Amino acid sequence: MVNNKEFSKSNAIPTTFGFEFQAMAGLMLVLENLKEVNRFSIEGPLEDIELELNNGNYIYAQVKSKETNTQEKKSNFEKLKEGLSTLNEDSKERDAEKLIYVSNTYYPLGTKKIFESLWPYSSTKSKYKYTDDSFNSIVSNSKKFENLLNKYSQENPNFKKELFEIYFYKFLNSSYEETKYEVFYKEIELYISNISKNFGKYYKDVFSRWYTIIRQSETSRQDYSKKHFLWQLVELLSEKADIEPFLEYMELEDDEFDEFKQSHLSILNDIEGRFELSNRILGKFKDMRDRNELGPVKNRKFVFISKCWEEFKNEIFSSDNIETEEIIVKYAIWKIIANKKLIQEVRKSGNI
Repeated sequence: MVNNKEFSKSNAIPTTFGFEFQAMAGLMLVLENLKEVNRFSIEGPLEDIELELNNGNYIYAQVKSKETNTQEKKSNFEKLKEGLSTLNEDSKERDAEKLIYVSNTYYPLGTKKIFESLWPYSSTKSKYKYTDDSFNSIVSNSKKFENLLNKYSQENPNFKKELFEIYFYKFLNSSYEETKYEVFYKEIELYISNISKNFGKYYKDVFSRWYTIIRQSETSRQDYSKKHFLWQLVELLSEKADIEPFLEYMELEDDEFDEFKQSHLSILNDIEGRFELSNRILGKFKDMRDRNELGPVKNRKFVFISKCWEEFKNEIFSSDNIETEEIIVKYAIWKIIANKKLIQEVRKSGNI
């Protein structure tokens, strides 16, 4: 996905609040479609949120927000109208799998009685698909909305009404983070708890890391791969592993290694950011273990590292400083093996 987006009325830079809601909506859509996503872009070439899928199709999302009075019974139909117009144009450019309108207001469609309970006030997230019977009854009770959908579907064969969905994510202009990011915290906590219950407590750390990636996509207008997105999770959670066995193996002191890590952080982060490398290392580790070449369970990791680190050093890191080279390569290999289960579960969660 090459991002050469130009500004127009439909994709002009939103307000700070709108910018943040757009980023949060993008994060949610990536997680909700994780197995199918290949790459994503926030403020993409065509739309607020673009997800390129493994099958080559796209999910497009138009995001509209209200900074105040999200329960106000004032019509938001004009925002919906603008959003549908943009989604219609998107569908002309590439094959769409979903056309999504995202809002943080409880009244995204209007003020008539039928719409007043579109999202219950207790909701933090919800959605309707056009194919839902309940949504069809809403559409049929709003001639303006129904006419608009019919107009686009008749004029543009690529605008298929059954692709249309409308989403609600609760997002309030609050200085209290637990309120403002409630729905996003919950989604991330659920996701990482499914990988391992031990990691659920780190949901804020994960949120912070992913928030940075999403905002970078939004402000730089660059797209990111799912692998890059998920490796941020592996990198963060793998830091929670007990490093003492590695330090004993390398005969390093805590403060000595901490200083070393800080001095070479960019190198270490770049090395570790590859699922392909971890695949090869873990594959070779398994083969040698299965052939009983690594000895007792307690020492297997370090026997493997001692035997194989030079085999991987050209791929991981080569340096004229032999000591630095050895520490970096061995640390990278140890970290991958020590977090084997985490890496496998993350790969599984993203269908990688």
